[in-house]
Amino acid sequence: MIDLGHRDIAFVGRNSTYSVSMERLHGYMECLEKNGITPNPDWMIETAISLAGGKDGMSRLLDMDRRPTGVVCYNDLIATGALSELGNRGLKAGEDIALIGSGGVASSAYCNPPLTTVALEPERIGEVASEMLMKRLKNPDTPAMKFLLKPKLIVRKSCGLTRN
Repeated sequence: MIDLGHRDIAFVGRNSTYSVSMERLHGYMECLEKNGITPNPDWMIETAISLAGGKDGMSRLLDMDRRPTGVVCYNDLIATGALSELGNRGLKAGEDIALIGSGGVASSAYCNPPLTTVALEPERIGEVASEMLMKRLKNPDTPAMKFLLKPKLIVRKSCGLTRN
Protein backbone atom coordinates (compact mmCIF):
# COMPACT_ATOMS: atom_id res chain seq x y z
CA MET A 1 0.00 0.00 0.00
CA ILE A 2 2.78 2.38 0.83
CA ASP A 3 4.31 1.74 -2.60
CA LEU A 4 0.94 2.75 -4.08
CA GLY A 5 1.11 6.09 -2.26
CA HIS A 6 -1.01 5.35 0.80
CA ARG A 7 0.06 7.11 3.99
CA ASP A 8 -3.14 6.80 6.03
CA ILE A 9 -3.27 3.08 6.80
CA ALA A 10 -5.34 1.42 9.53
CA PHE A 11 -5.04 -1.97 11.22
CA VAL A 12 -8.08 -4.09 12.09
CA GLY A 13 -7.49 -7.13 14.26
CA ARG A 14 -6.53 -8.30 17.70
CA ASN A 15 -4.22 -6.29 19.90
CA SER A 16 -4.15 -9.05 22.49
CA THR A 17 -1.31 -10.72 24.30
CA TYR A 18 -1.24 -13.66 21.86
CA SER A 19 2.17 -13.69 20.20
CA VAL A 20 0.84 -13.82 16.63
CA SER A 21 -1.50 -10.90 17.29
CA MET A 22 1.27 -8.84 18.82
CA GLU A 23 3.72 -9.71 16.04
CA ARG A 24 1.27 -8.66 13.31
CA LEU A 25 0.42 -5.39 15.03
CA HIS A 26 4.12 -4.74 15.66
CA GLY A 27 4.90 -5.51 12.01
CA TYR A 28 2.23 -3.04 10.86
CA MET A 29 3.59 -0.30 13.14
CA GLU A 30 7.21 -1.03 12.26
CA CYS A 31 6.49 -0.89 8.53
CA LEU A 32 4.77 2.47 8.84
CA GLU A 33 7.57 3.90 10.97
CA LYS A 34 10.29 2.65 8.59
CA ASN A 35 8.51 4.60 5.87
CA GLY A 36 8.29 7.81 7.87
CA ILE A 37 4.61 7.35 8.79
CA THR A 38 3.46 7.83 12.37
CA PRO A 39 0.85 5.17 13.22
CA ASN A 40 -2.50 6.70 14.19
CA PRO A 41 -3.71 4.99 17.40
CA ASP A 42 -7.32 5.76 16.45
CA TRP A 43 -6.86 3.56 13.38
CA MET A 44 -5.66 0.50 15.34
CA ILE A 45 -9.02 -1.17 15.73
CA GLU A 46 -9.30 -4.16 18.05
CA THR A 47 -12.06 -6.53 17.05
CA ALA A 48 -13.11 -10.16 17.15
CA ILE A 49 -11.44 -12.54 14.71
CA SER A 50 -14.59 -13.16 12.69
CA LEU A 51 -16.58 -11.88 9.72
CA ALA A 52 -18.68 -9.82 12.14
CA GLY A 53 -15.49 -8.45 13.69
CA GLY A 54 -14.27 -7.35 10.27
CA LYS A 55 -17.59 -5.65 9.51
CA ASP A 56 -17.53 -3.91 12.89
CA GLY A 57 -13.92 -2.79 12.53
CA MET A 58 -14.50 -1.37 9.05
CA SER A 59 -17.72 0.30 10.21
CA ARG A 60 -15.85 2.04 13.02
CA LEU A 61 -13.23 3.30 10.57
CA LEU A 62 -15.83 4.52 8.07
CA ASP A 63 -17.70 6.42 10.80
CA MET A 64 -14.60 8.49 11.63
CA ASP A 65 -14.30 12.08 10.46
CA ARG A 66 -10.88 11.32 8.97
CA ARG A 67 -10.81 7.92 7.29
CA PRO A 68 -7.74 5.92 6.31
CA THR A 69 -7.12 5.27 2.61
CA GLY A 70 -5.90 1.73 3.31
CA VAL A 71 -6.70 -1.02 5.80
CA VAL A 72 -4.51 -3.95 6.84
CA CYS A 73 -6.51 -6.77 8.43
CA TYR A 74 -5.21 -9.34 10.92
CA ASN A 75 -6.41 -12.17 8.68
CA ASP A 76 -8.48 -12.93 5.59
CA LEU A 77 -11.60 -13.63 7.67
CA ILE A 78 -11.58 -10.13 9.13
CA ALA A 79 -10.75 -8.69 5.69
CA THR A 80 -13.74 -10.50 4.16
CA GLY A 81 -16.02 -8.98 6.81
CA ALA A 82 -14.48 -5.56 6.14
CA LEU A 83 -15.09 -6.06 2.42
CA SER A 84 -18.74 -6.81 3.16
CA GLU A 85 -19.13 -3.61 5.18
CA LEU A 86 -17.60 -1.58 2.36
CA GLY A 87 -20.23 -3.04 0.03
CA ASN A 88 -22.99 -2.28 2.54
CA ARG A 89 -21.88 1.36 2.45
CA GLY A 90 -21.73 1.53 -1.35
CA LEU A 91 -17.93 1.57 -1.32
CA LYS A 92 -15.50 -0.73 -3.10
CA ALA A 93 -12.15 -2.08 -1.96
CA GLY A 94 -9.43 -1.13 -4.40
CA GLU A 95 -11.30 1.98 -5.51
CA ASP A 96 -12.47 3.79 -2.39
CA ILE A 97 -10.23 2.10 0.19
CA ALA A 98 -7.30 -0.28 -0.27
CA LEU A 99 -7.71 -3.54 1.68
CA ILE A 100 -5.35 -6.39 2.48
CA GLY A 101 -5.74 -9.57 4.53
CA SER A 102 -3.38 -12.22 5.79
CA GLY A 103 -3.41 -15.99 5.56
CA GLY A 104 -3.75 -16.65 1.86
CA VAL A 105 -6.95 -18.66 2.21
CA ALA A 106 -8.20 -19.99 -1.13
CA SER A 107 -11.56 -18.21 -0.87
CA SER A 108 -9.83 -14.81 -0.84
CA ALA A 109 -9.33 -15.13 -4.60
CA TYR A 110 -13.12 -15.35 -5.05
CA CYS A 111 -14.11 -12.27 -3.07
CA ASN A 112 -15.49 -9.30 -5.00
CA PRO A 113 -13.06 -7.76 -5.66
CA PRO A 114 -10.44 -10.49 -5.16
CA LEU A 115 -8.63 -9.91 -1.87
CA THR A 116 -4.94 -9.03 -1.69
CA THR A 117 -3.43 -11.27 0.97
CA VAL A 118 -0.21 -12.30 2.65
CA ALA A 119 0.08 -16.08 2.15
CA LEU A 120 1.58 -18.10 4.97
CA GLU A 121 2.24 -21.48 3.26
CA PRO A 122 0.45 -23.88 5.66
CA GLU A 123 2.19 -26.92 4.13
CA ARG A 124 5.60 -25.51 5.04
CA ILE A 125 4.38 -24.61 8.52
CA GLY A 126 3.28 -28.23 8.97
CA GLU A 127 6.65 -29.54 7.77
CA VAL A 128 8.60 -27.31 10.13
CA ALA A 129 6.29 -28.06 13.07
CA SER A 130 6.66 -31.81 12.57
CA GLU A 131 10.47 -31.50 12.32
CA MET A 132 10.54 -29.49 15.54
CA LEU A 133 8.28 -32.00 17.28
CA MET A 134 10.50 -34.92 16.23
CA LYS A 135 13.58 -33.13 17.59
CA ARG A 136 11.77 -32.48 20.89
CA LEU A 137 10.64 -36.12 21.15
CA LYS A 138 14.19 -37.36 20.56
CA ASN A 139 15.61 -34.92 23.08
CA PRO A 140 13.05 -33.49 25.54
CA ASP A 141 15.68 -31.13 26.95
CA THR A 142 15.99 -29.32 23.62
CA PRO A 143 15.33 -25.62 24.22
CA ALA A 144 12.18 -24.08 22.74
CA MET A 145 12.64 -23.19 19.09
CA LYS A 146 11.26 -20.43 16.89
CA PHE A 147 11.08 -20.56 13.14
CA LEU A 148 10.13 -17.58 10.99
CA LEU A 149 8.72 -18.31 7.55
CA LYS A 150 8.89 -15.64 4.89
CA PRO A 151 5.35 -14.79 3.74
CA LYS A 152 4.33 -14.24 0.12
CA LEU A 153 2.30 -11.21 -0.93
CA ILE A 154 -0.46 -12.09 -3.40
CA VAL A 155 -1.57 -8.83 -5.00
CA ARG A 156 -5.16 -8.71 -6.21
CA LYS A 157 -7.69 -5.97 -6.94
CA SER A 158 -8.63 -5.09 -3.35
CA CYS A 159 -5.44 -3.09 -2.80
CA GLY A 160 -6.13 -0.95 -5.90
CA LEU A 161 -4.36 2.28 -6.59
CA THR A 162 -4.43 5.38 -4.45
CA ARG A 163 -6.46 8.27 -5.78
CA ASN A 164 -4.07 10.89 -4.34
